[in-house]
Amino acid sequence: MSSFDQLKTLLFGPEQKRLSKIDRRVEDLEKSSSLIAEKLPGAIREVSDDEEFLASLDRPVTKTLHQTIRRDVNSFAEVLFPVMGPAIRRAVADAMKNLVQRINVVLEQRFSVRGMKWRLESWRTGIPVSQIILQNTMLFSVQEVFLIHRESGIVIGQAVRNPVTALDEDAVSSMLTAIQSFIQDSFGGDRNEVLRSAELGDQTLWVINGPAALLACVIVGSPPRELRDQLMEQLESLHGRFATRFEQIALHKMQDEELNRTLELSLLEQSQETEKAASWISRGFWLVAALVLLLALIWWGLRVSERRQMQQTVVELLNRQPGVVVGQSGWQDGILQVQGLKDPLSPPAAALLQQQNLDPSRVATEFKPYYSLEPEMLARRLALHSGLANAAAFQIQGNALRVTAPVTEVQANRITELIRINPVLESVSFETVLRPDVPSLGDRILDRMNAPDSVSLAVNDGGGTLSGTAPYQWIVGSRGEYAEVEGVRLDWRRLWPDELENLLPEVTRLHETDILFSGDLTLTPEAPATLERLAEDVEYIVEESKRRSAPLAIRIIGATDGIGSLTYNQQLRMRRARLVRDELIAAGIDPDALLAEGSSVQVPSGEQPELRRVSFQVGY
Repeated sequence: MSSFDQLKTLLFGPEQKRLSKIDRRVEDLEKSSSLIAEKLPGAIREVSDDEEFLASLDRPVTKTLHQTIRRDVNSFAEVLFPVMGPAIRRAVADAMKNLVQRINVVLEQRFSVRGMKWRLESWRTGIPVSQIILQNTMLFSVQEVFLIHRESGIVIGQAVRNPVTALDEDAVSSMLTAIQSFIQDSFGGDRNEVLRSAELGDQTLWVINGPAALLACVIVGSPPRELRDQLMEQLESLHGRFATRFEQIALHKMQDEELNRTLELSLLEQSQETEKAASWISRGFWLVAALVLLLALIWWGLRVSERRQMQQTVVELLNRQPGVVVGQSGWQDGILQVQGLKDPLSPPAAALLQQQNLDPSRVATEFKPYYSLEPEMLARRLALHSGLANAAAFQIQGNALRVTAPVTEVQANRITELIRINPVLESVSFETVLRPDVPSLGDRILDRMNAPDSVSLAVNDGGGTLSGTAPYQWIVGSRGEYAEVEGVRLDWRRLWPDELENLLPEVTRLHETDILFSGDLTLTPEAPATLERLAEDVEYIVEESKRRSAPLAIRIIGATDGIGSLTYNQQLRMRRARLVRDELIAAGIDPDALLAEGSSVQVPSGEQPELRRVSFQVGY
């Protein structure tokens, strides 16, 4: 080696060694890449069944696919289009068939007895009726299941519910292959597409497709869509567990007991017996429901008929009474509401209803006062103002009045004056007029009391009834002094103060109205409203009588029916009267004008709801 070479070695030796090493690594890498490219396919084939190797590739391959899809979605969609197209068409075809099946089931059950029951269940639960129907009509049974190798068409597994009626597995495989070839040749289908369903008489054949094997199921009945999903899950499970054995089983045509036992899980069914038992229960339910509905309709019809009959009876009864005109009537909250016009001298509506054995608590009347021009009412009014106790003495024929009872000259003059202001009567005639020189017992009593001419006295059987009008002070002063005259006990209740004649409509209305009780101290539902209306009349009577210096007192009289002891009923009458008095005081009525007392009238024992009441009496 020359000195120059030695010098180069000393100066550049390390760098030359490094460069040589780099050259060798490059040459080795090119040789290794070529060697790896030659060996890699074989190596992958050798380890393709190695679970550890497949697991090691799972994460990088998945990550690479995700990045590729995010980077270029369109290209990836174009690659998958040949696969997705048939899958989408297959899914749409399955959905349409299931839809048709659902529509057929709904139409078949819509107008049946069970359909009505399902409609009731839909109304109760809020679930659509079509869904209820389908839930109750999914009756099916998977009779046989065949697992067929996809490439060779050989049956590699079979499960049968009834071995007696089992189909030959080779016949099934040949049939499916022949039908598949016929459809593809006749209709130009894709060779990758397979038969999905077929009808075999009253049986249905479903083919569930998998990548390595097909599941052919013979089904009796109407299988629901959910069954196909369940069978697909079974096929996926079979692929997961036995996919590595499929080709070996098909090649050697051997039986795999574990595979067949797993296939038996696909023999699904919904029991027909349960539905039959339920149908008998349903029939019994609907029979009972129909009977209950019929009884309800009968009860409702009888109730409506009874109400209509009662309404007609009450209206006819009131319209027959002189001085009563019914305008409107109708039922409200179980109470018959009657409205119209009523003369103050006409008898109370409650008394008329009781006479006809009708329950007054079921009738609420609202009458506006008016003066009737009917002959009977004219006779009553003339009797009241003339002092004659007998209204039958006044006979009206057309526009003429005939008085048949004996009258004094004063009474005759008073009647004549009344006729002059009456819009109906034009003339009057008297059969007997007593002259002053022949005074009657009544005239003598009136003279002794120095009674005004407007006061009349009718004497009958040792008693006398004063009627007409007189000054309030004369009535108050004479009532105590002349309680009995010449052996005749006088009744002052029909004598009314001159100053308070304008209060007669309110007083009459108060006399005719009762406050009813449903229990001991429990008012009937309509009593509070009645009491509220009466409070206005009571307040007007009290205030107006005070203003005219003729104060009146309102007697509140409690009454009971015949149930309970005498002592208890006496206490209950007073408690009812005090309850109504307290209500009127709370409404603003002067307490000094309200007197609470119990009725002294004894009633027969027994339940009489109309006697559970409080009535009113106006006095002075």
